Parts: sequence; C-alpha cells; structure tokens
Amino acid sequence: MAISRLKTWLGDTGLREKNFPLYQLLNALIDAQRESEQVAAIVDGGGSGGGSIVNATYLTTANELALFPSSRRLLAGSGITFTDGPGTRTIDAAGSSGDQVKFDSVDIDFGATLCDYAEVVVTGITGIASQAKTFAWFEAATTVDSDEEDHIQAAINIILATSDIVIGDGFTIRAFVTQGLTKGLYTVQYLWSNG
Repeated sequence: MAISRLKTWLGDTGLREKNFPLYQLLNALIDAQRESEQVAAIVDGGGSGGGSIVNATYLTTANELALFPSSRRLLAGSGITFTDGPGTRTIDAAGSSGDQVKFDSVDIDFGATLCDYAEVVVTGITGIASQAKTFAWFEAATTVDSDEEDHIQAAINIILATSDIVIGDGFTIRAFVTQGLTKGLYTVQYLWSNG
C-alpha cells in the first residue's frame, strides 16, 4: 500500500477523535516511513538529485569502495602531507630533503621602449641550494603598465627561463619575447625547491 494512501486511510478512521495518542503515533510512523522511502530513492538514483549517490564519484580519505564503488582514495605521495581540520584539508608539498616548494612573485621590467628581452634577479632566498629546481610563469595579474589581459598574452608570447642559481641568495629569470616586442612592467610567478 502506498504511503500517501495510508495517510488518507488514517484520516478517514476517526482515530484522531477516539484515541489521539495512538493517532499521533501512527501518523509519526507513516511520516518516518515516507522519509525513509525518499532517502532510499535518492540513494538508489530515483530521487530528484540527478542520480544515485552510491554510484557518484567521491574523493575519500579511507577505502570506501564497498559503500561507494566509484570512489577514489586520496593518498599522500612522497613529500606530501595532509593536515585535516574542521571542514578543510591542507596539502603540504616538500622536496626529498624536507624543504618545501616555495612560491612567490617578482616584477620584471622590459623598460619604457619596445624590446624583446628582459631579466630580473630574484634575491633574498637564503635557503636556496645549488641543486634547486626553479620555474617561472605568467598568471593574470596587474601592474602599473600591464593589465590581466597583457599578462595572459605574455604567457603566450614570452618564454621565461630560469638560470644562474646563487647559493643562499637566489636566481635569474630571463624573458624572451617570441612574437613582436613589448615594454613595461609585468609580474612573474616563480617557485623553487631544493628537493
């Protein structure tokens, strides 16, 4: 018998007037059964949520394959640690020597006249070692001379290379314009790791 018909049948019995506590109990049981069927429909894929939550893909911290067959377990690889807090997960990446990957940015100045080359020396990196890995790139940013669109175009038209590591101090970022010429100040993102 459908739950909606049970509710109608209970209302037609007159039990509400004859034995109100029993009526309340039966009404609550019918409501609980209705909620249970709605949850089961969602879990099985028949709900309005667009599919089964059992068959959806989840990223989990424990092996949940028995409950969620399409789940993927997130594991920390070499040099990676997870720190879980209330509603958050922080991921820390460290090189093999225990030094973390460091991110920062620096401005590179092509000057006031059009040109096809610029460089900037990044300094103040006291922990950098001779075997450090360095990398530089453009992201959407804004400087006094360049807006976000200029930075996006720079990512397409300018090759960045890192070189000349100075132990305990920094390294050089070189910028080579491959199409046309440019001028002005741009922000360059970079990372380094001794790992």
